[in-house]
This record gives sequence, structure tokens and C-alpha cells, in this order.
Amino acid sequence: MKKLYTLLLLIFVIIAAITEQGCNILSNLFLNLPIKQTIATSGSDNVIFETESFCLSDYEAYNDNVDEVQSIKYVAAAYFTESYSPSDLNASNIVATLYASDGFTVIFQVFIPYAEPDDYVNNPYEIELTPEQIALFNQLLADYENNDCYTAELRVQDVSGSSTPYQLTGRIEIVVELEIKP
Repeated sequence: MKKLYTLLLLIFVIIAAITEQGCNILSNLFLNLPIKQTIATSGSDNVIFETESFCLSDYEAYNDNVDEVQSIKYVAAAYFTESYSPSDLNASNIVATLYASDGFTVIFQVFIPYAEPDDYVNNPYEIELTPEQIALFNQLLADYENNDCYTAELRVQDVSGSSTPYQLTGRIEIVVELEIKP
């Protein structure tokens, strides 16, 4: 009989542990939101640039979960080249910058030196942020209820090629993590 009680107690403890873990697992749901912003630059000067604004609320996954969002945090960022012309387009730098919604506060600015646009068509340039940049970005993301918009800039410096206008369309991709209530 003692063995039966021990067995029942063991089963009860296992069920309680599974149930308790199951609740903890469901208390923290995380959703990665990829933000993709395409920016088309064009011009005949040796520096071409363009800016584009975007908001978290432009993305369906954000809108579907905004009422349950507990926090938003930066995960990763990358630069891709979508297209360019002429085919021999070269630049000394491609500069990707992300601004807060005020258009002045720089969250990050990344220089891609000796840029061959073709290098990033199918192979992204991983944007590595400093701890300070990540902290600033996370601070701004924490205020998502009041301010969910940002401005991205793509600048191509010391552009050269066989013909003008020079054109480069790039894409900045940022992944943020939404912590949502179950």
C-alpha cells in the first residue's frame, strides 16, 4: 500500500510540475516582426541619397497584436541591394541610417566601405549595433504606444559608373521582438 501511495504522490508531483511549467511557457509569447524598408536613390551627382519613413503600425503582425504587446526589443538588422544601374556602379561608401520619428535623433548609422552593390544582392550586410545603439533603440521601441514611426536613409557616396543617372535601390531589414500576452 505504501508503494501505491508513493506512486500516486509521484504522479501527482509530475502532473503538478508539468501543469506549472505549461502555464509559465504560455505567460511569455514572443513574436519576431521583420520590418523591411526599401529605399530608391537616384541622381547624377557623386552623392545620391533618399529617405523613407515607416511605422510599426504599417505591419499587419504588429496591428494584430498591438493590444497585447508587453514590450518590443531590437533583435537584428541587415542591408540588402535590390537593384542598381549602371551595371558597373561603384561607391566608396553606402551609408544606412535609422532616425527616430523626430528625424534628427540618430539610432544607428552604418558605413559599408568600398561598396560593390552587387555584393549585397543575395548576401546581406549584417548591421552590428553597439550596446549604446541597442539601448537607445530599445528605449524608443518601449514608447511604441505614443511613437511607432522611424525614418530610414540610404546614402551612396563617391558614386561612379559608366553612365548617369546613378540608381541604387536598397533595403534595410530590422527584426524586433514583440512580447505579447497569451
